[in-house]
Amino acid sequence: MKNTMQEKRALLEALCVPTIHLNGSDPAQLTDSLVEAYRALTEACRALNACAPHGRDYYPQGPRVTGKACAQHMARGQKLCDVMDELRVILDSVYDQLTASHGQ
Repeated sequence: MKNTMQEKRALLEALCVPTIHLNGSDPAQLTDSLVEAYRALTEACRALNACAPHGRDYYPQGPRVTGKACAQHMARGQKLCDVMDELRVILDSVYDQLTASHGQ
């Protein structure tokens, strides 16, 4: 996950985020959808962790295959984390817009 404000800011600048406005999506539906997607990815991460490679399943293929399988598994997990980071930034942007519009 992106931990520093600088990383989050860079990601926000790179992403196209929705703008809350009268002719756009219902803000509640938009945030609910984003939260649902984030939760689904959280579950996907849990499921992915449950199927982590175990050496007993790879050693017949040679001594380096287990390490390669673990590296590939970690890369899959990182991809999920990257998507979660993007959704979190989008969701934060939507929340910020809603907070700003209610504060006026």
